[in-house]
Amino acid sequence: MRFRIWLTVVGSLMALASVTIIVCVWKWDYRFGLPVSTDKITRINTVVATSAYAAAIIAAIFALIAYWQANGLPSLKPKISFLPFNSADPAFQATLRQPPPWVDVNSLPLRDENSPPGDPDIPVLLLDRVGSDTILMVVLENKTKYAARNPGLRIEFFGLLFNGPPPEWTPVERWGEKNGLKAIQWDGGTDNIVHGKWSRALPIVGFNEIVVHGPMPSLKVTVVADGCRPKEFNFPLNVRRPW
Repeated sequence: MRFRIWLTVVGSLMALASVTIIVCVWKWDYRFGLPVSTDKITRINTVVATSAYAAAIIAAIFALIAYWQANGLPSLKPKISFLPFNSADPAFQATLRQPPPWVDVNSLPLRDENSPPGDPDIPVLLLDRVGSDTILMVVLENKTKYAARNPGLRIEFFGLLFNGPPPEWTPVERWGEKNGLKAIQWDGGTDNIVHGKWSRALPIVGFNEIVVHGPMPSLKVTVVADGCRPKEFNFPLNVRRPW
């Protein structure tokens, strides 16, 4: 809106200045530095040509500004929280328990060189449930006024074993036949634009039956949109161990 007002004001001032100069040349015989021998019609034509040239330069400048404003890039930032914690940085409690059926303790990344081979009953660290279900919520925020088209978001699990891709998320990397997923991805496509200064809540991710296998578990979240390079964010998890 401000840009349109400035364009209208400058255009009006240019037109008013051109008319004023032409009137001055015609009625009061102003020369504006031209030779005395220059006739009145030539001076008027010179003024009109100069005004048109100046107007073209100003129009080109405003066109570049309008193009820049219309084609700016968005700035996406993920915001995560866990329910029912209602906090982005909850304190998880982990306890030693028998491994779930989808976990193979004899294969990487859980395999310990000191563990006896072929023993499927080696206890693993499992995150305790806070309630009947723990949910990971992801909100994608757009910090600029430019719309983010075709947005995408990837979650990589570090020091964690995660199983069961949630609806509307795509598994993009696995450990193998066992031990679940390394990363999941959400693709917004053309129907899930994140408007400027706006946000979009992504499909929920169930965060139950999570195995801890690293000293510093975290989530690496990567966001991308058309015209933007992938940007990474790291979310360390506060996991309390029983020792």
